[in-house]
Formats: sequence, structure tokens, C-alpha cells
Amino acid sequence: MKRQATFVFLVLVTFVSLGAGHGASGLGLSEPDRQDLARWMESHPGYRLATENDCNCRDDIDELRRGSGGAWKPQPTYQPYYAQGDFDGNGLLDFAVVVRDEAQGGASQILVFLRRSEGHDTQVASKPIDRGDLRGFGLFVGTPAGKRTKLLAGAFGSEGYEVEIPVAPR
Repeated sequence: MKRQATFVFLVLVTFVSLGAGHGASGLGLSEPDRQDLARWMESHPGYRLATENDCNCRDDIDELRRGSGGAWKPQPTYQPYYAQGDFDGNGLLDFAVVVRDEAQGGASQILVFLRRSEGHDTQVASKPIDRGDLRGFGLFVGTPAGKRTKLLAGAFGSEGYEVEIPVAPR
């Protein structure tokens, strides 16, 4: 029981940290999404959610939140390790987070929670991040590719790369 209470506390602290003072609602996670993420974290105890501190990129985050004129509109709730969109093209809102495996020296991966139907039918796709740390690295949402939203990852100020997502079965 004590371990479960400690886990819940750590998840809440991480959400508050990711929400930059806005709590978990700052991430835009629905209750089913929060539950799916909590279940994944509970079944992978060596992992923690990446936070803005891992990025060490305060100026880049602030610029994205402010916008920089022209085509670069403000994204006031931007979080470097959280993104939301229809990544598999099935018409349902998916989300992605970055986690770090503290037991494996901080190895990081992108988790994409793909909603397969309304409710709790979710598939989790895991993509390793091939770099030693997360400094200057973030998730970004690209322009739609047909019905699908592109999930991008990479260094701030770079083109990054598209995260390959399994397309939803038709």
C-alpha cells in the first residue's frame, strides 16, 4: 500500500512539473489518458516522465509559448515532452510523452498512446531516442499528412525527424 501511495504521489508531482505550474490539466490529458499513462508508469517502475528540466532549453520553450511572429503562432501550453494529435489517422485524439529509464542510465523513449476506440482501448507504441540526454530535444506536432497528424522529434531549431507511428487498421 505504501509503494502504491508513493507511486501516485510521484505521478502527481511529475504532472505538476510538466504542467509548468498549471497542474495535469496544463498537459491537456483527459481522465482516460491520465489513467492509461498511470497504468503504463505503474507497470514500468524504473521510468519517470521527462520534464522541462531534462531539456535545459528554457529560452526555446519560452519562444514557442510566445510565438515569434509570422507563421510561428504562440503555443502558450507547449511542453517539450508532450504532444497530442491524431497520429494514426483513425479520427481519435492520441498523445505522446517522453519517459526516462533511470535504472538504465537515463535512456529515453517516446511513448505514443494510440486510441483505438472511445474509452480504454489503447495501444502504446514505444520509440527509443538515440541520444545520450534530452538537452535541447523536444516533441513537436507537424502538419497533417492526409488524415494523420505528424509527430516530430528533434533538437530545437532543427527539422527533426518524423516519429513512425503504426497506422490504425481500417
